[in-house]
Amino acid sequence: MTSITEMAPVVQQAESLAAQLEFTQSSLPEVGRLLHVLTSHITQGQIGEIGSGCGVGAAWIVSALRPDSTFITIESDRQLAKLVQQLFADKFNVRALLGDWRDLLTYAPFVFVICRWRKGKTQGTSNINKCSQTRRLFCIET
Repeated sequence: MTSITEMAPVVQQAESLAAQLEFTQSSLPEVGRLLHVLTSHITQGQIGEIGSGCGVGAAWIVSALRPDSTFITIESDRQLAKLVQQLFADKFNVRALLGDWRDLLTYAPFVFVICRWRKGKTQGTSNINKCSQTRRLFCIET
């Protein structure tokens, strides 16, 4: 686990990837630190993320992920999903998937689920919330 004031190498790699692709929808550093703090309090269980993008938010989560926890992120864009899979290829407790947000539901239950709040993602949030053990859905405005 990395200190919240440090930027883990995996976060730096994800940010570099986003810059190369000119991807502008990545998590802000402040949001990343929040994800890091939230994740650091999960001692075991699954965390889900809808919309991997270039993996910046996911990298903040992974930098705080404990060995008895798993993280599953899903992305609908084939190219981005493949890049995020490569980013986390060496992490035994991380799965980066290609698919629609509904596909994440098959991996439930989750301790909590994170998604980026956009109009297109507001439909079905009650279904997402049902797959969380604690009924926690964190929506981050983008």
